[in-house]
Amino acid sequence: MTDWKGSVKKLVSNFEDKKGAAVLVTPPLEGRSSPVQVTQDDHTLQFEGSKITPKAVRKWLWEQRECRALKRSGAFLFANYNEQDDKTYVGIGALASDAAAVRLVERRTREGLV
Repeated sequence: MTDWKGSVKKLVSNFEDKKGAAVLVTPPLEGRSSPVQVTQDDHTLQFEGSKITPKAVRKWLWEQRECRALKRSGAFLFANYNEQDDKTYVGIGALASDAAAVRLVERRTREGLV
């Protein structure tokens, strides 16, 4: 069972230092080391400015609890501050093989998501 409270606390703590962070929530499979975003942009949690609150992240995670991405091997939470639009984004990612990561980036690019 995942320690969501601990994972979120670690994410927030690391984010405060660098304005970007990722925390692994499930063990990865061997040979998968390339991080990819698996949540669609419109399903990411967004904050105005460069602050995130643990309570809001935990609430969002509760809403995502049935999300297949959170149950994958190598799933992680990420937080990233974008200076251009003064917003912070929190989402779900996974560690993938290099080939799968390239295919996903190419698909997101074709669909105009990147």
